[in-house]
Amino acid sequence: MGDLSVASDPAYLIEQLKLVVKHPETLNNDETHRAEIQRLGRLMSVALETQQESMQRIQFAHLPLVTTRISNDSGLFTALSKGDDVNPVAIADLAKASGLDKNLVSILMDYHCYQGAAIEPRQGFYAPTGLTHHLLDPKVVKTTTCWQEIVGPAYGALPRRLKRGPDESESGQKTAFQIAHDTTQSFYDWLESRPEQHSIFYGFMAANHAITARWLDVIRFDEEIAAGADANEVVFVDIGGGDGAQAIEVHQVHQGGGRVIMQDRPAVIEKATKAHAAGVETMAYDFFTEQPVKGARAYFIQFVLLNWDDAECVRILASQTPAMGPASVLMIVDFVQGHRWERSGGPREPDLYTPATALAARACHDAKGRSRADYRDLLERAGLELTEVRIFTDAGQAVIMAKKP
Repeated sequence: MGDLSVASDPAYLIEQLKLVVKHPETLNNDETHRAEIQRLGRLMSVALETQQESMQRIQFAHLPLVTTRISNDSGLFTALSKGDDVNPVAIADLAKASGLDKNLVSILMDYHCYQGAAIEPRQGFYAPTGLTHHLLDPKVVKTTTCWQEIVGPAYGALPRRLKRGPDESESGQKTAFQIAHDTTQSFYDWLESRPEQHSIFYGFMAANHAITARWLDVIRFDEEIAAGADANEVVFVDIGGGDGAQAIEVHQVHQGGGRVIMQDRPAVIEKATKAHAAGVETMAYDFFTEQPVKGARAYFIQFVLLNWDDAECVRILASQTPAMGPASVLMIVDFVQGHRWERSGGPREPDLYTPATALAARACHDAKGRSRADYRDLLERAGLELTEVRIFTDAGQAVIMAKKP
């Protein structure tokens, strides 16, 4: 058994924890220790919970998204951010600025103080914290809005979907997303028919991309993919490219000759104005049909397979196989479950993002997350060979590379 001396002097541990809370910036340049302290702090909090506290943590799990959405939409966080510890903002001013009634503001601020998104230096007066400013960041606003309005309800309907069994549906509703939003449209068709939600979702995607490591960080594109390409040769085909962000990045980093093409459904291509402006070629294409661009250096599929079951994934992949030449490579950017067991030094604790994203795929598309072995199986069924997996984030995002055998 380890040293339990802390039990005889809990005051020392408390003082150390207070120092970390008060001065988190001291760990800004020490990511290893910062991450480990955060991990152990989370595990310690759960280990110390009473049964009632565990119940409350889980039963109120919806509230961070709900209260954040209300506080951003109403301007409550913006008003709060104008105060500080010396000059906190009065509750009456928060109510006036947000347009919310004083009683609701009081409840929200109690919750934000509990969550660490505000402090109450004296009764009825509030000041922001670092978390307040994080939650006001436009990237975070887009993400929390998307999850609260679009994905969150699908999570909530997943138990109902699972109770029905794999082959049962009501009124054509086959996914938890369809149940939650009372629609028979697929996830992306639903977005296309709703401009506001379309903007919210693709805003989240762009925000997430802006703060996440890039697959181009582990692929030397001009050396590994496009070396010696001439002006008319296609070096990159982005299949299901959405707003064209990946094709635009490749077009920007690629210094040699060759063409960059982004493909998606006609309705998406019509809105790909940034791709057009950046000089990326666009093409309407259904990825369940044979790929029309032949012999490209690279065919690229990012976060597409996550949205489909195995049979449909094989169809998508097999539709690319006939177009690939001997030097062509298929690059799939997606999450690899179980990645932590492949890292040097042995297994690591699971991260949050990988299982959360896999559950979102199940809820929104009735699809699933996949391991390295799963990707190998899909590729082999499509007539391709897995050659390499390059993981580029701690959440298991990876470039899965394949070629013709």
